[in-house]
Amino acid sequence: MAVNSLALPLIEAGLAARADALTPLALPCVRFNASEAAAIIGGSRTGGLPDVPADFDWPVWRGVPLAFVGQMDLAGASRMVPGVLPEEGVLSFFYEPKQAAWGFDPEDRGAARVYWFPQVAGLRPMEPPQALPRHGRFLPAPLEEWPGVSWPRSSAPVVREIGMSSEEGDAYFEFWEEWDAGEGGRPRHQLLGHPIPVQGEMQLECQLVTAGIYCGGPEGYADPRRGELEPGAREWRLLAQFDSDGDAEMEWGDGGMLYYWIREADLAERRFDRVWAILQCS
Repeated sequence: MAVNSLALPLIEAGLAARADALTPLALPCVRFNASEAAAIIGGSRTGGLPDVPADFDWPVWRGVPLAFVGQMDLAGASRMVPGVLPEEGVLSFFYEPKQAAWGFDPEDRGAARVYWFPQVAGLRPMEPPQALPRHGRFLPAPLEEWPGVSWPRSSAPVVREIGMSSEEGDAYFEFWEEWDAGEGGRPRHQLLGHPIPVQGEMQLECQLVTAGIYCGGPEGYADPRRGELEPGAREWRLLAQFDSDGDAEMEWGDGGMLYYWIREADLAERRFDRVWAILQCS
């Protein structure tokens, strides 16, 4: 009998007995690597100038223009994870330049924005407002997409629910670490799939914070409303993650990552205005 290509590395990691339970947890994603190609209108990149419609209003939060983080070309990316993303256009990502909104405070709403421009025709580069500080202006770094497979970290609820033994848990932790190290130190920009957390899991945090619960300390997770809200954490999925990137002179805290989350229903309805962003760093 042929061994499933996803199961093989698990078997090699000593997890043959758990391969049937773990392989369904792997999710397809779109990874992005640095590209030698010249930047084009509507092309994937971090930093630089956003390609936007002529009537676009640059987003502002608390009186300060948001930083343009990057944009992703959906024509290619959508084919790698069929039926999830819009098939055409550009997703454009913004975030507040002071990096003071880490996503654990309900008051952070509006600090991150995502726009979907369905038609590339008519887009043009837009200069940022003069009020955008220098540290919110990243260098352009063209990207090329490629299909990837993502695995949940050992601390993810879907992994814990399997009920692995301590030895199996250690083996999966080592498997995940080896898989993550396979990126070779490249920035791990990604659409969809499982995140690569720098700190803890984020779905429950998204659910509680967007319900108005402050999660900057343990008291938020002890809120009496948690029991009612927690099942909805499963509705949240990663939309995109942006790694710290030297080519773009983009640094999230101290070598961290910026994650954009969205509910499944909102993604299906293209309600990108409902994303929630979380910044994590070591």
